[in-house]
Amino acid sequence: MQARNHWDYLYMYAQRLQIEDIKDFSEFFGMDVPNSFYRQKDIDKALELKLDEYNEIDELSELIDFYKHLSTVIDLKKIKDSSVVDLYKSIFNLIGFNRSKDVYIYGPTKIEYILSDQRAETNPDIVIQNRNLISLVVHEDKSYRSVEDDYHWEAEPQLVAEMIAAFYKNSQVMKGGLEAQTIYGIVILGSYCTFYKFNMCKTILSRISNFARNEKININKIYRYVIGESDPKFMTNRENLHKTLLCYEALRIIILEKN
Repeated sequence: MQARNHWDYLYMYAQRLQIEDIKDFSEFFGMDVPNSFYRQKDIDKALELKLDEYNEIDELSELIDFYKHLSTVIDLKKIKDSSVVDLYKSIFNLIGFNRSKDVYIYGPTKIEYILSDQRAETNPDIVIQNRNLISLVVHEDKSYRSVEDDYHWEAEPQLVAEMIAAFYKNSQVMKGGLEAQTIYGIVILGSYCTFYKFNMCKTILSRISNFARNEKININKIYRYVIGESDPKFMTNRENLHKTLLCYEALRIIILEKN
């Protein structure tokens, strides 16, 4: 079985896959920057609060969960293996993904697929499933807090493997009837996010599944959208938090309203 952590940039290139940056919000998400949020009142509160004030909120809500997990994630003395994943599940809930009966947020989980004619598996930290199809996968980059000598640092190739596995599973669900789909992905580093999308189709999946080595095959692009400089404490800044939540709102619109 091809293990998830065998994916690195050299293996990606061998598969004729390459990451390319898109700097414009509207070009990446296919829409203008949202001028409002689905849960505007809660987002306004989230942007008004300071990190040390969340204990003063009376009501129990997604807002409490978000700030509780954020305070844990930025404190390396408190952080546990599940802390970062819990933070991002709370963000999906704060934005309103959980308000749709057709959307499921779960993980860590396992997705099996075929790679180079062999069974393989990936283990995304979070999966967003709309109805029966996976739309988005999230992978945590633990490099900023890892003390293990054998830790595999290349989170991006591992995310790409998970996006491919998601399309493979969706194709199985659709019994081969899924011609193409855009799979979205996020690499999370503390409270810092990098966003990805991969326009998958049957042809790309078949090539990767059979691993046809041919330098003449066109390179397929995975597009990346970056906000600011990488910093595990990124969302403790109000402007950075606002920019991040706007990206999640765009994903909510794409996954819940456009599908």
